[in-house]
Amino acid sequence: MKWSESWSDGNGGCPSSSPPSRAGSAWRDPAPVLDGTSVALVIMAISAGSIFASHVNDGGFWIVAKYFGISERDTLKTWTVLESVLSVAGFAAAAALSLFV
Repeated sequence: MKWSESWSDGNGGCPSSSPPSRAGSAWRDPAPVLDGTSVALVIMAISAGSIFASHVNDGGFWIVAKYFGISERDTLKTWTVLESVLSVAGFAAAAALSLFV
């Protein structure tokens, strides 16, 4: 059996998982429209995830390190735990709220 026969959907060897076939199915079956509450929860979850590893780009990281005279290594340890807890808690809150809304 040739590769094109084993992966063919009957259209001359074009696999059904090809990008054109997936794009065509998106046109036929569009994604559901989200209401305002769902959009707010999605934004909340994305925002929570965006702070997970943002310590080096975060101005607060450098302000805390310099203001309190903490070494970058110690600030990095503390800030990583802080940002991770905030991120997971924010995502958990969005997930919990989605169950009730």
